[in-house]
Amino acid sequence: MNLQRLAQGDLHEVVASGRIDGEGATQLEGALGEAMAEGAKRIHVDLSGATFISSPGLRALLQAWRNMQSKGGILHVVDPSVEASTLLNTSGFQKMVLQKA
Repeated sequence: MNLQRLAQGDLHEVVASGRIDGEGATQLEGALGEAMAEGAKRIHVDLSGATFISSPGLRALLQAWRNMQSKGGILHVVDPSVEASTLLNTSGFQKMVLQKA
């Protein structure tokens, strides 16, 4: 998995591409945690290049979403790939984390 993190004020973007498997989920969790520790009020997770998301990957997204909600912030998945969109839809997470267009 490839991971990039960009910060612009209180908006942080995490771009994850490739397979978000067990190791990738740990990396994603770390990047999201760093963004929150740096004071992100909004986190956008770009999954346009994600080819697979494991259950630990979903858990990392859900935990970060809950943490942001409890702090009055937001976490959205933006531009999910077909694979990511299908998984978010199937798991029921799309209503929580998918940014409305």
